[in-house]
Amino acid sequence: MDSFTKPTKCFFCVPLRAGVIMITILWLVESLGLSSYYLSVLRQNNEYYKNRIFFVYVLLLYAVTVALVSIFGLITIKLIKYLDAYRKRVYLIRLYSILSNIIASVSILLNSLGIISAIYSYEQDKAMWIIINITDIFISAHFAFVIAAYAARHSSTKEHNHSISKSHGIEFLN
Repeated sequence: MDSFTKPTKCFFCVPLRAGVIMITILWLVESLGLSSYYLSVLRQNNEYYKNRIFFVYVLLLYAVTVALVSIFGLITIKLIKYLDAYRKRVYLIRLYSILSNIIASVSILLNSLGIISAIYSYEQDKAMWIIINITDIFISAHFAFVIAAYAARHSSTKEHNHSISKSHGIEFLN
C-alpha cells in the first residue's frame, strides 16, 4: 500500500528506482538552469537588482548546491553504498526548500518583506504564488520520501542478502 511518507512508487505509478533517477535528473536540470539565470542577473548592471543582489547570491548558492547534490545522487544510484548519504543530503535540501516556500508564502500574505514583494511584484497574483509554493512543498516532500524509501528498501535488501550469505558460510567483500 502506498502512503505519502513511505511510497512504493514515485507519484503512485513510477517504480522507485526510475523515480529516483527522474527526480535527480529534474533537480540537476532545474539547478543548472537556475544557476545560469542567476549568473546572468549578476552580470547585468540593472538598477532593479542593485538592492537585492545578496538575495540573488543566496539563490545562486542554493542552485549550485542542488546541482552538486544531484550529481552526487546520480553517482550514488550506481554506487549503492553511498545511498544513505544521498538520502540525508536530500532531506536537508528539501527541508531548506520547504522552509523557504513557507517563508515566501507568509511574506506574500503579510507583505512584510520588501525583497519577496519586489521579486513577486505581481500584486494581483498573490493567491497564485501561495498555491505554487504550497504545491512545491508537497512535491518536495514527496520527492524526499521517494528517495528515502528507495534507500531504505535497498539497505534492507542488502542487509537481508548479507545475513543469508553469512548463514550459508559465504562472505562477501564490502
